[in-house]
Amino acid sequence: MRKSIISLALALGLALPAFSDTLTIKPGAPARYTVVKGDTLWGISGRYLKSPWKWPACGR
Repeated sequence: MRKSIISLALALGLALPAFSDTLTIKPGAPARYTVVKGDTLWGISGRYLKSPWKWPACGR
């Protein structure tokens, strides 16, 4: 019984990332962007992502 519970917990833990939200880029966003002085990650993400608060997920 204990092995079954551990196996189930492990399987659910590995499957969880498959259900996570994906980043959606706004239409018209460039494939490449050159950072200029004064840019912030928040500003760039707000310009090109539909959900800018998820910008940390871009680095995964």
